[in-house]
Amino acid sequence: MTAEDFNAKLIQHKSLLKNYALNLTRNSEDAEDLFHDTYLRGIMNKEKFNEATNFRAWMCTIMKNIFINAYRRSTKKMEVFKNTIDGEPFYEATATDKIMNLAAIEDIQNAIDKLRWDYKYCFMKYFEGFKYQEIADELNIPIGNIKTNIFQARKKLKAQLSR
Repeated sequence: MTAEDFNAKLIQHKSLLKNYALNLTRNSEDAEDLFHDTYLRGIMNKEKFNEATNFRAWMCTIMKNIFINAYRRSTKKMEVFKNTIDGEPFYEATATDKIMNLAAIEDIQNAIDKLRWDYKYCFMKYFEGFKYQEIADELNIPIGNIKTNIFQARKKLKAQLSR
């Protein structure tokens, strides 16, 4: 498919995609952001589009995946605030609790720092809420390598931290 044909299809489905974005987000500003992210992702991956498939369904799938990934990231961030009231913890940590927490965090960070670069990078991206495929696309390597790197990182961290 030529770039002109691809762009024509994007323009043809513009209103449908905007409506779908609004239906997903229920907010006009978020819908506009989602629409633009989808257009950008579609343009960046136009060589992956198979002409024998439905263009509208392909773009709607891209939009749905972007929306779901953003939702997952936001829920992970919200879990931090679950155990708080107005940003304050339910309980007041003692000085001993604070020291133990700092020591545990330091141990975890040291264990992560000792990982090979590829294990560490993949693990941290996954921990931040990125999906395997997003990490694979960013690094331009097969998804299986990403899964292996994350598995090996977890295994090594578990071994180091259990000591």
